[in-house]
Amino acid sequence: MYKEHFRLRSMPFSIAPDPSVFYMSNQHRDAWLHVNHAVTGDASVVLLTGEVGAGKTTVCRRLLVELPGHVQGVMLFNPGGTADDLLSGICLQLGMETRVMLDGDDREARILAHAAARCREDRATVLIVDEAQGLGNDALGMLLRLSRRGHEGQDGLRLVLVGQPELNEVLARPENVSFNRAISMRYHLGPLGPEDVAAYVAHRLERSGGQESLIPRRLIGRLHRMSGGIPRVINLICDRALLATFAQGRRAVTGRVLREACSEARGRLPVPVRWDRRMAWVAGACTLFAAGAALGVAARPAAVAATPVASATAASAPGVLEPSTAGLDARDPSDWPDGMAGRGSTVLAYQALLRRWDVPAPPTGVEPCTQAARSGLMCVQGRDEIEALRRLDMPAVLQLVDAKGRQTHVALVQLRKHLAVLQVGGALRTVTIPVLESQWTRHYTLIWRPPLGLQGAVNAGADGVAVSWLRDRLGQSQGVDPSRLPARLEGRLKQTLREFQALEGLPTTGVGDLRTLMHLASRTEALAPRLELRQCPGV
Repeated sequence: MYKEHFRLRSMPFSIAPDPSVFYMSNQHRDAWLHVNHAVTGDASVVLLTGEVGAGKTTVCRRLLVELPGHVQGVMLFNPGGTADDLLSGICLQLGMETRVMLDGDDREARILAHAAARCREDRATVLIVDEAQGLGNDALGMLLRLSRRGHEGQDGLRLVLVGQPELNEVLARPENVSFNRAISMRYHLGPLGPEDVAAYVAHRLERSGGQESLIPRRLIGRLHRMSGGIPRVINLICDRALLATFAQGRRAVTGRVLREACSEARGRLPVPVRWDRRMAWVAGACTLFAAGAALGVAARPAAVAATPVASATAASAPGVLEPSTAGLDARDPSDWPDGMAGRGSTVLAYQALLRRWDVPAPPTGVEPCTQAARSGLMCVQGRDEIEALRRLDMPAVLQLVDAKGRQTHVALVQLRKHLAVLQVGGALRTVTIPVLESQWTRHYTLIWRPPLGLQGAVNAGADGVAVSWLRDRLGQSQGVDPSRLPARLEGRLKQTLREFQALEGLPTTGVGDLRTLMHLASRTEALAPRLELRQCPGV
């Protein structure tokens, strides 16, 4: 949109991993060298970890681009958690015919035979598994077998395991000790420092044909504080800053524009228009039709999947929300905001909620909560007051019913002091909170990112990955060194949890129940979308 205005050859701050604009910081160079040992060295298993958006995937894609001709490289992104899913993905990437394979053992043998045949010709096979923190123990065991000496004593696959820091917790489990010992090299990719942020921005602008003055050097320190040095966040902020600068007809980003871009990039929104009930119903119908067409979905009700869905209400509370648009007549908008009535409201509301988490629209036949689960997220359904949602600080889908009993669904994406901001398709509308409450049934569905391996409440005395997550997040929230907290939910860790619950206005049980964990995630996940409009850090 702003390419012509700034005379750019390409979009400089796309968040898609692109090896052609790869910036080789010292950390990224070290990460690349470690991963490259799976190709040129004697490291058969390499581990690369880093926070979301640190550049792990781009490092691996750069490696694939630069592979020598005798090396076959394949990459699986966010594979299924089971060994069977992983085997199917590997066979597909290697170009193997899978219809004749009867079981997992047969597929393992075929993969090992493929790798061994290449080894006999002095050709290697490298498998990169990205977002590996979601792999189950059986899948890790299968990868270990594939990476060890296989068919006829020849080498198996070279393996690069890539994931978020939680992957270290998965590998630390007693059942994965053999895999942990097999790792030859490890590297953690951290955030960029201030000087690297300056060089990164200049590099991206130069590769797209832009001038370094588009984002003045004096703003780089502020950008570093806003982004935490995470490349993906830098891209989000800079992209929105350039878009706003273009909209204002300017030639360089200002400090105010950068601050507003930071707020928007972190899940906040600019001031939307107010509901206008005087608009003709034709405009509303056209808005609904256009939004549905742009999203590629049919204007029909979409049931919300029951898996994986949790409930934030007590056992005695009303049942979970069953979205329905029965009885709605899109030709009669009545008092509904334009574009929000009709049988497509449920689809559009859940599409908007997924977009807040950067999750693409689900394909036909896939429920929204199933689509969320594929990205490591979880739907939670409950019944509560607006102030409880304000404290949770997470966007949600709300069920509304008018005086005639007609139902619709809207995405609540922002709360201000007296106003709520709703989104349907690409349109934003504001409504006063009393008006919203007069039509809201108190039923909601929201999305959050749970700890890896969460099976239920984290009770006193528990340990494992979920407790490690709890300890790290409590340390971050309460300003405590996590290494000084117990590995089990007891003693000081339990007391710190109670202190957090007291600050959040929650029952001080010392138990990691669903609502407590959601509050903790909301306070500590930097890239999670928010309801409250807050100032970005460092400004």
